[in-house]
Amino acid sequence: MERLLHRGMPKTGSKALQRTLDSNPAPLADAGLRFARAGRGGLWHQPLFRAGESLAACAEEIRAELELAPRLLFSSEAGYQADRETIDHLRRLAPLRALLFVREPVAWVNSHFNQLVKAHRTTYADIVGFDVGSAQLQHQLDIRRHIDRWFRAVPDLSLCVAPYTRSTSVTDVVLEWAGVDSRQRACFTPPPSGVNSALGLDDLRLLIEVKRQLADGDAVSYTHLRAHETAMNISYDVLCLKRGG
Repeated sequence: MERLLHRGMPKTGSKALQRTLDSNPAPLADAGLRFARAGRGGLWHQPLFRAGESLAACAEEIRAELELAPRLLFSSEAGYQADRETIDHLRRLAPLRALLFVREPVAWVNSHFNQLVKAHRTTYADIVGFDVGSAQLQHQLDIRRHIDRWFRAVPDLSLCVAPYTRSTSVTDVVLEWAGVDSRQRACFTPPPSGVNSALGLDDLRLLIEVKRQLADGDAVSYTHLRAHETAMNISYDVLCLKRGG
């Protein structure tokens, strides 16, 4: 029995990976794997990594799933930030192997800001107040400190650290790490392309301007605006710009 932990970091293709794992139970089963149901919130295992009590409550479910497949896959883009109590709970259930994607810091911050602008909860004030030196961002980027905490809790942890760029096939890296051979990997159906794709510069400027003009109203997201219209239509209809500038 073994538990395979994909534990981040954010902005490294986690959502596409989770959609692929969730939508391909048969190929996973053929490889002796299962994308665990226990400890999941939607497509990711955030509850599993975030609180020791939550993990303790689903321990029996995890043990039951280990009876269905010898190896369980868990995924949470924030998993590498788990506190010591959570790590201690995780290591008691079954042997652990972990994989962590890391991204060049400047590229990571740019991607994080892109997501910030797109998010429906984000207001113009949030965008203007974005600070690359904030404690929250520094906490996420302090990879060495998080890795050291895991090794203090699990000295014999098998950890794979993989570099991430926008051309990385995260699913292929994870499946190969999990022991799925190339023939079996070819049976996996990928999610639709463009899921949560980054905005271009013009679209970023447009959405920031929309949020500025709606600063006193409800938050608005890029997804809402692009649901039925192109960026050109939005600029004309929402911002009342004349066509051609």
